[in-house]
Amino acid sequence: MTFKERLTYWGFRLAWWAGASWPEAVVRKIFAAAAEILWRGHGASVRRLEFNLARVTGQDPRSPAVRELSRRGLDSYFHYWTEMFVLSSLSVADIYARTELRDEQYLQQALDRGKGVMFAATHSGSWDVAAARMAHQFGPVMTVAERLKPEALFQMFTQSREAFGFNIVPHVGGPKPPTEVLTERLFAGGIVGLASDRDLKGRGVKVSLFGSDIRMPLGAVRLARSTGAALLPAAMFYEGDVTVIQFYPEIDFVGLNERGGYEALAKVFEQILSAHPEAWHMLQQVWLDHPKSWGGNA
Repeated sequence: MTFKERLTYWGFRLAWWAGASWPEAVVRKIFAAAAEILWRGHGASVRRLEFNLARVTGQDPRSPAVRELSRRGLDSYFHYWTEMFVLSSLSVADIYARTELRDEQYLQQALDRGKGVMFAATHSGSWDVAAARMAHQFGPVMTVAERLKPEALFQMFTQSREAFGFNIVPHVGGPKPPTEVLTERLFAGGIVGLASDRDLKGRGVKVSLFGSDIRMPLGAVRLARSTGAALLPAAMFYEGDVTVIQFYPEIDFVGLNERGGYEALAKVFEQILSAHPEAWHMLQQVWLDHPKSWGGNA
């Protein structure tokens, strides 16, 4: 374990200890202060967020409105981190009290038909709390997670989530390739959730999002089409302290080729991001033409 890995591990371990031991109000204040410091520093990650939010809202990334929106976005992002670290101290009643499902009939209808459910979401809101609620109400939720370094840190992430009904599949190094494991779960009528708004491998399908090209990761659409699972887009955002999970109608693949499926999903993502841009925790490059002046590669 390198010095950097050791420092990261103990930093996360301290945060989990604080989340389980300290009053949540204190933990929130600490993370809110960290969000403010990051926002004021206006480094590359914040500039990337502002460029992304500008694309969503159709405004100039230099505008005061986008600058203020990025502040709200970082507040939401650090709220998510707070909830992740306090999750282990929450009861089932706590999970229900701080979550609200909307239009969950789309999910229930698919499950009632015996179909697997592939829900696709953006990097928004609180995945951890949302999936904990879904897992308790509908059954275990399987997802893919980056295999963090050091390995002990990845195991901490995995154990904290699996205690609430997650099934974590490492993106590398597992006994089977992730696609094979997810396919088995969907054929068995289970639930799989994937963030589908950013392609990490550079092999995704090129589609238009808000009028400019991105690459969408292959997972959600390809898995749904190959298994017959219902592809349900989902939005996650905060209303006060409540995490809202909003389901959208199943994407109908009739008459669509694979690329058409990705384009249909991108259209729903436009609706989701337009409705709740402050919930989008996208501090990385998404659009292929993201300029260097805003932290991109183009």
